[in-house]
Amino acid sequence: MIDITYFANKVKLGQHGPPAARPSKPSLGRPATASDFPVTFRGVVYPWHLDHMDHMNVQHYVGMFDQASWVLMAWLGLDGQYFAENQRGMAALEQTISYKSELRAGDMFEIRSAIVEVSQKTIRLLHNMHKVNGDVFAATTNILAVHMNTDARKSVPLPAGLRGRAIAWTSSATGNREEELLCARVGL
Repeated sequence: MIDITYFANKVKLGQHGPPAARPSKPSLGRPATASDFPVTFRGVVYPWHLDHMDHMNVQHYVGMFDQASWVLMAWLGLDGQYFAENQRGMAALEQTISYKSELRAGDMFEIRSAIVEVSQKTIRLLHNMHKVNGDVFAATTNILAVHMNTDARKSVPLPAGLRGRAIAWTSSATGNREEELLCARVGL
């Protein structure tokens, strides 16, 4: 089993986020450019990641972006301990992936992540995947996740302190009504 708090425990955080995510402009609360986003996942493409087209199969992009999501959320305090103690969880409502260049066996890559938007019950994450050699943009994903009560299986507001930390890492201080409607549509 994967310990989603591994990276969060490796990087002892203050109230302002991971060291690499500290903004150059304190008023913005997030890095100025995508290359300033903190690294949330590093990996190598193995032969078993390849499909019949000889490049990394889409299922592995999703899995690696998922790992990056859990690292970023753990930095906020949304980790296994929080979920267990509070009967809370996170669920993806929407994910869009854009593939920019192929990854092949032996390619090293990293994912840099940011919080794009925070509303009362949802967080929108952005992950950019780059080949390490040559810094070639490989893929990007945008994920909308909802905070939920795992017993009731219903969406619930993010705790104020946690929501405040998330907002401090983004330039958006307002929620998105569309996200709340999407939660209602799927019963969360």
